[in-house]
Amino acid sequence: MANKLDEKVLANALVLFALFVDITGWLWHGLLGQPSILNTLYPGFWQTPRLLLFGLVGSLIVAYVYGYAFAKIYNWVSARKGGLL
Repeated sequence: MANKLDEKVLANALVLFALFVDITGWLWHGLLGQPSILNTLYPGFWQTPRLLLFGLVGSLIVAYVYGYAFAKIYNWVSARKGGLL
């Protein structure tokens, strides 16, 4: 049997990665004014704190769910008789 992934550890790692990517995006697109598709779809997106907060919270929740689900599915598949291959 392959090594098991800890669901909470992987989920928290993806949350930290998403937080880093979001902050980098704020700096690059918001403060430096680089082009962004979000600014085309939602003018003033980078200047609206409420939208930024909802976007951050939403991306962190999605990152946690994806990390947890991936580890859960990986562990389930690797625990089967033949493993992953």
